[in-house]
Amino acid sequence: MAKAGRRIASSKAVITALDIVMTDSHLADTGLALGAPHEGEQRTAPRKRVVLGGLAICNNGSFTTKCRIKDISETGARFVLPKGQVAAENTILIEIQTRVVHEATVARIDATEYGLEFTSTYALDGPLPGNLQFVKRFR
Repeated sequence: MAKAGRRIASSKAVITALDIVMTDSHLADTGLALGAPHEGEQRTAPRKRVVLGGLAICNNGSFTTKCRIKDISETGARFVLPKGQVAAENTILIEIQTRVVHEATVARIDATEYGLEFTSTYALDGPLPGNLQFVKRFR
């Protein structure tokens, strides 16, 4: 599946970039793989590239928006919010597929992309501390 993308200028030609959804088999042909750590990663817990649906929750649940998680590790994640949406300094990130809840602080912002540092992690279906009881409504 491809969508027309933005135009990229180079010194030799102007080309159109495409947003392409790649599968593991496509990536294997390039020597890459989903879940592979970024080359040159300096973190103590290297992040793995993923494409996961998430839910960003701010201000004790008063602001909630769907997001796309682009990479993740035991200690943090990078995710993208829809244009016009912003995340608070303290954000709760729910991994929808794995049903994991992360309390986090924003470590980096680049336009609609956020880097998070996890402060605690819980199973959505397990026991949650009192300040996170409200996330049970997102099960």
